[in-house]
Amino acid sequence: MKKLAFASLLALASTAAAQNCFETNFGTNIGGGDDVVLAGGPIGFNFPFNGQNYTDLYVSTNGFVYLANATTPVPTSALCCTGNTAGLVAALNPIVAPFWDDLNVIVGNGAGVYVNSGAAACVVTWDGVVQYNTTVPFQLQVQLLPSGEIRFTYSGDTLIRATGDVLVGVSEGNGALLPAASDFSVPGVAAAVTAFEIFDGTATLFDMAGDSLSLVPTGQSWFHIATACRANAKNYGTGCVSSSASFYESFPNGTFDLSNSSFQMVPTGPGYIVLPGSNAWFTPTSAPLPLTDDSVSAAQSLGFTLNYPGGSTNDVYVSSNGFVWAQSSAVNGCCAGNPVTFLVEGARWAAMWGDLNPTLGGSVHFDADPANGAAYVTFQAVPEYGAAANTNTFQVAFFSSGIVEIRYQSCLQANRVVLTGWTPGGGVQDPGSVDLSASLPVVTGADVRPLALNSVGVPGFGATISLDTTNIPAGATFGATLLGLVEFNPGIDLSAFGMAGCRQYTDGSSTLLFVAPSGSVSQPFSVPANPAFFGFAITAQSAVFAPGTTALGAIASNGVRLTLGF
Repeated sequence: MKKLAFASLLALASTAAAQNCFETNFGTNIGGGDDVVLAGGPIGFNFPFNGQNYTDLYVSTNGFVYLANATTPVPTSALCCTGNTAGLVAALNPIVAPFWDDLNVIVGNGAGVYVNSGAAACVVTWDGVVQYNTTVPFQLQVQLLPSGEIRFTYSGDTLIRATGDVLVGVSEGNGALLPAASDFSVPGVAAAVTAFEIFDGTATLFDMAGDSLSLVPTGQSWFHIATACRANAKNYGTGCVSSSASFYESFPNGTFDLSNSSFQMVPTGPGYIVLPGSNAWFTPTSAPLPLTDDSVSAAQSLGFTLNYPGGSTNDVYVSSNGFVWAQSSAVNGCCAGNPVTFLVEGARWAAMWGDLNPTLGGSVHFDADPANGAAYVTFQAVPEYGAAANTNTFQVAFFSSGIVEIRYQSCLQANRVVLTGWTPGGGVQDPGSVDLSASLPVVTGADVRPLALNSVGVPGFGATISLDTTNIPAGATFGATLLGLVEFNPGIDLSAFGMAGCRQYTDGSSTLLFVAPSGSVSQPFSVPANPAFFGFAITAQSAVFAPGTTALGAIASNGVRLTLGF
């Protein structure tokens, strides 16, 4: 019987191993930051762990996940600054840790934490993460399956580049007994619910870069399987040149920093220039709007025609969750500011889009002053959902000139991701979060997408993949895909060569030329069928000659790193 059970586990292991590569659909970007716990939301199913089901998760930017439900406390500690067994077993929530260390998810560099929840799996990805005070980004992922299986997957460049221990493992917490350490790179059995391995980067190097690890529950223990999964393609950096129709700042829980400030959006025709505001305050005289939790007002007449980039309106519609629509919409935006839906849905001005509840207190007002060509939406001491003491006072002022000004007094949302910005919606490109307290002026305009390079297919041994260059502008004449062995990340500034806004991401020791019609070009790339190149990395970047785009007349794409393997 024991032999049969063990054979069944091996069959399960082989099935898991074949599926353990990165899930490429990362889902929703829930934010980033340093030493931050992000609300990951519902798992998508009842996840069984140590005899109990869990429905929700919280994600630490330091490389681990808390499991939670209505009967467990909301975790708040990101557990800086190294993975350690004491913290693992002491936590009040179960911890699932693919790579617990002092990590930094720098949103300004394109990094983010993503959650993709569904009935088949819940996937959490730390994309572009770096160890604190280091610069080389890497990627890690955890998948939770309805069976209770847990899968960890690491990009090939996941290494320890700073001092301090890295912990990989799981624990039920709440004072669990600490077992002996496991060696997850060798298939075997961990005999307790708490299972871990410590890597110090010197005596014990991290040995699962490019690999996947499955933890399959077997009663009060785990059967663990490690498998190589090194063949992958990873984009890094950004192409040029581009302009965006939108701008926004995404604030992780409790980091909103615009209280007692203001900014104004001055129309320029195709977009806005965003400048510091006057911080003047209009005291509302109207009766409160009849807004409840997660609601949108009826049309509020401005008393004039407001022209905005991409359209015009005579009415606005106010969401109780801290933003104003330029058109009729029933979408209330519950329950946190989300960059993905922000850019896909309609035109809106988001002053403090989070999760506000005027039924707990405060009031929301609309005042029109058509004689002076002005109208005002004012949130007066409106609390955050579930936290009556966290009140928020801010105002959106509309002027017949087309200027829109957002003004803040005291504001606090500590438990939600908050988004501030403007978008015409309709699926415009993501410009990335910008620090509005430090980066003004910000200029928006026509939605021009940067030159982009992507790998279509996985660079496994003997495969032929396609290197696709897209967003080639009209008027381009020729281009090239540059291949090299050296990755420049965050890239070498090419402004001195007449390519302002462009960066070099590869040494380009080999060149594949192409004629550059507007639109896109695909070039085949054959991967050698030789395992001697296991883990070998090739970097790629496209460049196109397109007169008028830069002073030199050339633009460049993002970089792509091809890691060869099985």
